[in-house]
Amino acid sequence: MKPTSTAEAISAELAAILPAEPIPAAVHSVFRTSVNLLWQERLVTLLDASRPLYPFSVRLPGALPSLTVGEPALLSREAILFPRQGVAVGLSRAAVQSLSLFSLVQPLQTPPSEALQALRETILTHGRPEGFAPLLFLLEDKPCPFPDNPYVRYAAARIPALITALRQRDALAAAEAAYSIAGCGIGLTPSADDFLCGVMTALLASALACGQERDWLPLTDAM
Repeated sequence: MKPTSTAEAISAELAAILPAEPIPAAVHSVFRTSVNLLWQERLVTLLDASRPLYPFSVRLPGALPSLTVGEPALLSREAILFPRQGVAVGLSRAAVQSLSLFSLVQPLQTPPSEALQALRETILTHGRPEGFAPLLFLLEDKPCPFPDNPYVRYAAARIPALITALRQRDALAAAEAAYSIAGCGIGLTPSADDFLCGVMTALLASALACGQERDWLPLTDAM
């Protein structure tokens, strides 16, 4: 079967574990801009050109092939094959990209106040009211332009404990606080999980900028 498309990029994490010979997988879930494949109890994601690359994913230069949940697939380092439809995604020429913070060549800088204000404006204008956008106002104890959201109120009551644990560099308390809100919210990946990933990324980015990553890795590892 010849590739009907060639992937644009593949995450280094995925490239490192794909086998030389094809191994069976199956389509797990199908969305407008992504498709998840279940392979050895792991999700491998195909992304269309509109999506940024993320761990264990492959980005195509255009649209995704038309796939259905449950159909078989074969994964290898050379290609992802869908025998039922005669479709293949070639991987041999895909750019391998490391997504780790620790692979960055340029030193990370503390975001200027203008960038933080721009982020706030993005949340205001594009945040989903049923997601975690209202959290910004609850934590600041300011009037919220979004409607009431039970998920956010649940998380907001528990996030101060997480912030306190991080300030005190208490790994056990940070893990317990993270556990208390994990899984809360909407989405295939709940909003609280996205929030926690953002917190850990911000911590490590700041630590890298100050050369203190070894001090903070135990906390994010515990979380």
